[in-house]
Amino acid sequence: MKERIFYWPDGCWCRPGEFEQMQHKSDDFGLIEVSLTATDEEIDRLVDSLVTF
Repeated sequence: MKERIFYWPDGCWCRPGEFEQMQHKSDDFGLIEVSLTATDEEIDRLVDSLVTF
């Protein structure tokens, strides 16, 4: 099974249940799907590989 992750160009990310808490962030976000077993550290690395600072 997969889980959707929202991520922003600054490297921040959240799960769908946390999205409302991120309303202070820009509307410029992307969506990726990760395994339900992915750890926060794995998601950090994936998001870091997708964004350019």
